[in-house]
Amino acid sequence: MTGDPILQEGTAGGVHADQTKVLTKGEWRAPSSAIDAIRFWGGFTNYKHNEIGLSDPANFASASIQQSFGVGVEHYVRLDFGGFVALVDAVGGVDIDVPKLIIDYEYPTPDGGVMTVRFDPGRQHMDGERALQYARTRHQDDEYHRAGRQQQVIDALVKKLANPLHVTTWPRVWRAIQAHTDTDLSTWDMLRIAPGLLLGWPGREQRVLQREDLIGMKAGYWVPNYEQLLPWIEEHFD
Repeated sequence: MTGDPILQEGTAGGVHADQTKVLTKGEWRAPSSAIDAIRFWGGFTNYKHNEIGLSDPANFASASIQQSFGVGVEHYVRLDFGGFVALVDAVGGVDIDVPKLIIDYEYPTPDGGVMTVRFDPGRQHMDGERALQYARTRHQDDEYHRAGRQQQVIDALVKKLANPLHVTTWPRVWRAIQAHTDTDLSTWDMLRIAPGLLLGWPGREQRVLQREDLIGMKAGYWVPNYEQLLPWIEEHFD
C-alpha cells in the first residue's frame, strides 16, 4: 500500500498514516479504521486485539492489510514527516508542476494550530518543508486531489534519486533514512532492494481508488467495494 489511496504492486510495506484508510473485515473491527488509528490501537498495550501478539503498531497495520485484502506485508518502512523533509532536502529539493492555484487557510502546524499556505500554478522548485505542505494540504479540494499531489512529490523524489547525475546526494539521503525511519529491513536488504525499486518505478502498475470504488461510510471512513477491487488485487499480488 502506498501513502495515498492506491493499491500498488511491490510497495505494500510503506503505509502513510496521513492518507491511507483501510476498513478491516471479519468479526473484529477497530473503532476507527484509518491506518493511523490501526497503528494507535496496535501500540495500546491493553487493547483487545493485542491478545494475539500484535502490540507492535507495524505488525498490527500489516495484519489489517492482510485481513482486508489478502495481501501479505513481508516488510515495512515507516517514515515520519521530519524524514520526508530531510529526504527532499537531501536531494536538493524537487521540481513540481502545480496545476492550479491552491490556498489552504487551515494547514495544520506542529503546535496544533493552523496557518495559511499558498501555491501558485506553474512549475516551481520546492524544498522539503514546502513539498510536505504541498503533499498534505487538502482544504482547497479533497482527499483525491491530495493523493494526486502526493504522487507528484513521490515521483519527483524518486526521479532525482534514480538519476546518476545526483549520485553525490546519496550519502545525505542515506543519513536521512537512517535518522528518520523505522523498519524491519536490514541495511543489506535496503541496499539490495533500492536499485530495482528506483529503476522499476516508472513501469510500476497501480490502481488508484476513485469515488466509484467506494460503497459508503462506516465510523467516519469510506468503505471500499471489495468485490470490485479484489480481482485486480488477486491479479497483481501472489
